[in-house]
Amino acid sequence: MRWQQFPAVAVLALAGGTAAMAATPDTRHLVLYQNAAAFVSASVALPAGGGPLPLEGLPDGMRFETLSVTDDDGAVQTVRRPAPAGSTLARWRGREVVLLHDGQRRRGRLLAVENGTPVVSVDGRLEWIDAASPWRVALPTDTLPQATAATVMPTDGASGALALDYLTEGLNWQADYTLRLAPAGARLSGSATLQNTSGADFDGATVTLIGGQVNDPGNGGPRPMKLEARAMSADSAAAPAPQAAGDWYRYRLPGTHSLGDGERLRVPLLNAVPVDVERRYRVSGQAMRQGGDEPPVTVTTEVTPRGRNDVPLPAGTVRVIDATGDAPLYQGGDRIDHIPPGEAFELSLGTAFDLSAERERTAYRRIGDDTHEIAWRVTVSNAGRDNRTVEVVEHMAGDWELLEASPASKEQDADTARWRLSVPAGDETTLTYRVRVRQ
Repeated sequence: MRWQQFPAVAVLALAGGTAAMAATPDTRHLVLYQNAAAFVSASVALPAGGGPLPLEGLPDGMRFETLSVTDDDGAVQTVRRPAPAGSTLARWRGREVVLLHDGQRRRGRLLAVENGTPVVSVDGRLEWIDAASPWRVALPTDTLPQATAATVMPTDGASGALALDYLTEGLNWQADYTLRLAPAGARLSGSATLQNTSGADFDGATVTLIGGQVNDPGNGGPRPMKLEARAMSADSAAAPAPQAAGDWYRYRLPGTHSLGDGERLRVPLLNAVPVDVERRYRVSGQAMRQGGDEPPVTVTTEVTPRGRNDVPLPAGTVRVIDATGDAPLYQGGDRIDHIPPGEAFELSLGTAFDLSAERERTAYRRIGDDTHEIAWRVTVSNAGRDNRTVEVVEHMAGDWELLEASPASKEQDADTARWRLSVPAGDETTLTYRVRVRQ
């Protein structure tokens, strides 16, 4: 154990009381959100004989204005937040220290730091330690306690344990999914990564994850720090079932969990479920654009739940693994928003290597102060060995009317016209259209 020495001390007599011992609340339950501060429920025993109760071990990110403390009868207790400690030594109040002098060691308890001078209870008496004393205070630096974050001032008649709850920054979770493509079909699985950058450790707590976006006006985000990854123990590896909670979903993790400051914990969120997938290729363009361009042919995958496997999917990242060949390979990924149960979603995975497109404006005519006629030719080329179907999406502006198209448009809405072109291997397919636009 490493020790840090503090200035010499003088032995003086003291008449008076003793300092209150700090207590660390016992965390009972954590509720973690993807975009908001975490909600923490804890308890702490009332001190024998009453009096102020300093609390330590609370997170640096705790929002003091959200801290609620009640006794067994539900009576709200007064809580004071002390000024920050002026020194490292002041943070050791109520704990054991070692006094060192010329090879001698004495053990005592630090009761206070008065104007920079430690007050130590040792050998049945109190001693003030100043620069005239040969004794020095030593603290183990690898177990330095946190500063007292709050002090409870119990009301007269307060009984039983005190219940605490508060919001804190630096505790959150994120979802990520794996879409595995295999000869027997596609399956989607998911995990949740819990991370703690709050400045406090949480031991033996039940954990609930909330899926969905809640309004949290005071959210300042976690403090940056290096994180240590840890996997969930095997005896807690069951994926939790989602339960509706108002307008959100909650996932109660089985068992209890510990999450130290700086740790990340990865737990199951969704067991592998079968899904239907459809690979798509898409070219997008702007009808009002001048000149021409060579837009990329993007690769997308539409994922649709199969049968009764319609579960909510909290926002996260989906990674696609192709296991249909001799060896699995990563095919890209995309981020999804919150997906309601049973709803299909689309992943953008990159651009196609063997497919290319060229857009050329072939005619333009102004037929009024605010009306234009524009003609386009879109050519899609396929240098690969397999036939491809490519969706061409042309974005329109203002009031528009498609005057002619070859092939005819398969789909239109207020802002787009869409075509599905069959492009043979080693060949190309051309789309032409003319549109009238009023802006």
